[in-house]
Amino acid sequence: MSNRPRAPQAHVSHQMPGRLRLKVPARRRDCDYFADVLEGLSQWPAARRVAVNPVTASVLVEHRGDLAALSRFAERQGLFAVPAGPEPTVPVAGRIRRELTDVDERLRLIAGGALDLWSATSLVFIVLAVVQLARGNYMGPATTLIWAGVSAMRQARTEPNLAPPQG
Repeated sequence: MSNRPRAPQAHVSHQMPGRLRLKVPARRRDCDYFADVLEGLSQWPAARRVAVNPVTASVLVEHRGDLAALSRFAERQGLFAVPAGPEPTVPVAGRIRRELTDVDERLRLIAGGALDLWSATSLVFIVLAVVQLARGNYMGPATTLIWAGVSAMRQARTEPNLAPPQG
């Protein structure tokens, strides 16, 4: 038996001919791991371009090969394993929540923790409400936008805070 640690599981997030995005959620924010993946996959003969993002646990590969060949190469290199068979079905709401969480994390990172997705959403609704009020649209659009902005602010208070960005 080998002493080498097991490669983490990766799943296909998006695929089209010549382009593949994988997610390795177990290694999210692990900059050293993703640097190794970048270096390792760049050695795959069919790779045209490789990009990684540790914050979103994402690996983007532009290639001239196929998923099976990439999977075999990555597993031989000890980078990750892509399970054979169909990807487990994730409900739409779960996928949307996961993507919104990624957007929230990136926004917090960019803003140095000073702004999150709920706060940004609240500000957008309030600004849109002010624009509608300035146009004289008091009852319809302005009140709806104010309601949405206040609701987003209240939601922000009830949502658990994510860990502050590391970097």
